[in-house]
Amino acid sequence: MVKIDKGIPIPSNVSKYPWADLKIGDSFLAPGLVVSSQISATIRYQRSKRGHEYRCKKEDDGLRIWRIK
Repeated sequence: MVKIDKGIPIPSNVSKYPWADLKIGDSFLAPGLVVSSQISATIRYQRSKRGHEYRCKKEDDGLRIWRIK
């Protein structure tokens, strides 16, 4: 049987990455991440949700994502 927990606060920011905080020209590194259909889908979702545009570049230690618009 699965234990039920009570009183655990819901996190206000459930995104693993700081999409909402990015200003034009800002970037973040997603360590260990490579270009994939999953990150492409996330970028499309963020574009439709916020109207922002992003660019990605693979780096040695992950994927760097910039907000460009």
